Amino acid sequence: MKVLLLNSPRKYWPYINEEDNFVLPQWMPALAAVARLDGHNVKCIDCMVSKTGWSSLRHVIKEEAPDIIGINESHTLYIKEAFRLIELVKGINPEIRVVGGGVHMTNCAREIVRDTEIDFIVRGEGEISFRNLLRELEKIRPDFSSVAGIVWKNDNAEVVYNPPAHLIQNLDDLPFPAYDLLPVKAYGKSRYLFSPGGMTIHHSRGCISDCEFCSWWTVMAKRGIGDKEDVLTPSWRTKSVERTIEEIKIIKKDYDKHCLLFTDDSWNISPGWSDRFAETILKENIRINWFAFMRADFLLRDEKKGIVEKLVRSGLSHFCMGVEHNSQDVLDGYNKSFYSPSDSEEVIRIFKKKYPEVFLQATFIIGNQQESRESIRSLLKYAKSLKVDFPAFHILTPFPGTTLYKKFEFQGIEMEPDYEKYDLNTPIVATEHLTRDEVAWEVYGLFKKSVTFWWLMKGLFSRSSYKRRMYIWWVKVTLTVGIDMVREWMFKRKPMDMVVPKWYED
Repeated sequence: MKVLLLNSPRKYWPYINEEDNFVLPQWMPALAAVARLDGHNVKCIDCMVSKTGWSSLRHVIKEEAPDIIGINESHTLYIKEAFRLIELVKGINPEIRVVGGGVHMTNCAREIVRDTEIDFIVRGEGEISFRNLLRELEKIRPDFSSVAGIVWKNDNAEVVYNPPAHLIQNLDDLPFPAYDLLPVKAYGKSRYLFSPGGMTIHHSRGCISDCEFCSWWTVMAKRGIGDKEDVLTPSWRTKSVERTIEEIKIIKKDYDKHCLLFTDDSWNISPGWSDRFAETILKENIRINWFAFMRADFLLRDEKKGIVEKLVRSGLSHFCMGVEHNSQDVLDGYNKSFYSPSDSEEVIRIFKKKYPEVFLQATFIIGNQQESRESIRSLLKYAKSLKVDFPAFHILTPFPGTTLYKKFEFQGIEMEPDYEKYDLNTPIVATEHLTRDEVAWEVYGLFKKSVTFWWLMKGLFSRSSYKRRMYIWWVKVTLTVGIDMVREWMFKRKPMDMVVPKWYED
């Protein structure tokens, strides 16, 4: 069969721009490899890097005439564009089967299959269910009830929620991602951000924690059978060090990519894996920069074991750590009691003293139900005292499928109904003390006050070339975004909208 994997045209977050920092979506080469291994004719089109607008996409689909179109939507704010793509495909040819997946589609599968013309949604980890679904679609009399992990409509237009699929226990069994089907060199082109040559990769899937605001752990969770939906248990698996190193070598050799962006939910869960990874990189003299999302408590554990020093020597140039808040009670409420503010503070102290060349990024969450002007300003003061390279302030967002969303729904708390606003910058709920608009104004003030001249000068004149490049990028993009943001606030009196590419409708 002819299989077309599509990333639709979409608007984008202001700090993402079409010129330098689109990064490769990992789902595409992963599913393409599985489908191709089964003998299907597979093609991948990412409209964001090819700058293919909606009108052009219509012609592309007509010319390609695929049997199957695969789409993936993990980001709630883009779901409207996913629906538009489904309508476009079915308007061209209703016989084309559309298969969806990703975090948002997994967590909202029942209603999406009910309310749209999508044919199937694969819940959770995609490779095995997608492969088995394609095998059924090839049959004269397919039995879709036999495919674990999918949601579909039967001949009576009833939504069928098949039992969940088992997770892939040995990730090394997966075929090598089909990077050759994508324009890899068109991604991560920035001279400054994640340079030189930013490229996504992952060594692990899932997480061992179930933070109440996080939707990412849910998609790779172990899925049990419940009354109306899957029962989720956090699950974490990893590729071997050898398999990961093999992928890195090919990415470097074949695609000239030297800065790796690990997309793992939590990169540093296994100290043994981290240690072997660093030692192999050093032993084989593989020259790379790399970025990862890391947990503070595990960084402290690995510093005591001498692993962090090896990771830095192996190319760890930048990591993002979820500090989230300066209140332990708030962290406990988020189901993040596995570490404390003091853990984050100690990690930052260690890196500033021992590894000053590493770019420190920390996230902070604003908008819990007890939030007030005073608590927001206290959090700003705390964030500034940490003096990280990049403090990222995000608004607490109840993404569908999260424990937070279910809690708000149960409590009858009014949530913003427009999913396009679920961008981590727009308040979705009011707090007990602040309206959504008041939260927005406070957050706007945070961005203005979190950057100082001397903080910026220290970064721009850092001894670390990676740090200097990151600060240059930050200044470059912030100046552009800042002008647009001021204009939005002055004339529209609301947070800045998503950016519409010039070619979006072409």
